[in-house]
Parts: sequence; structure tokens; C-alpha cells
Amino acid sequence: MWCPLLLLLIPTALSFWTSKRRSTLIIKIKEFESALKKTLYDYTATDQSIKWSLQRVPIDEAPCTSVRFCLVIHITELDPEMAYVGEELPSYQTALLNTATTFHPPSYHELTAPPHAVVVS
Repeated sequence: MWCPLLLLLIPTALSFWTSKRRSTLIIKIKEFESALKKTLYDYTATDQSIKWSLQRVPIDEAPCTSVRFCLVIHITELDPEMAYVGEELPSYQTALLNTATTFHPPSYHELTAPPHAVVVS
């Protein structure tokens, strides 16, 4: 007689647990975003020549298709001696790919030992 009632309580408990977890996820995301904004503000206050800002990107404009929550951090250089005031610094990937001369570390066979060094074979 009580068995059907127990079968109804299990999905109810699961749905309550899921809704609780989802509501705490939104709170955690907002706390993370506010902590990140405070950190970026501290970075800007520490170095006055670089401005750090945060922007939330809509899902349809996100650079990746598999994301549900996307934040973009903009870094702007505020040096008045530059040709363009407010020029944005390039992304890490762009800065790596646009280098005209790439310097690779030398191999150990190309290195010569200094005259005062003791070489142990």
C-alpha cells in the first residue's frame, strides 16, 4: 500500500535536489564574476598604464560554440606616448603568431663551454 507513495517520493526528492543545485550555481557564478571584477579593478589600480575590463559575451556571439557562459577580458594600454591612445594589446595567440623572428633555444651540441668552466664527461 505504501510502495506507490515511496515511488513518488524518490523523483520528488531528486527534483528538489536538482533545483537547489541549479540555484546555488547561479549564486556561485555571480560571486565569481564579482570577485573577478574586483581583481581586474585592483590590477588597473596597481598599473595605471593598463586598463583591465570584463565583458559578458552573448551566447550567439561566443567564439566557441560549446560554451554556455562566456566572459571576455579586455586589456587596453593607456600609454600617451603610443601612436594610438587606448590601443588594445593583442591576444596571447596573436602575439605569438605575429613574431617575425622566432628564436628557438639552441641545442646542447651547439653550445660552447666558457673557458673557465669545468666539463665533466
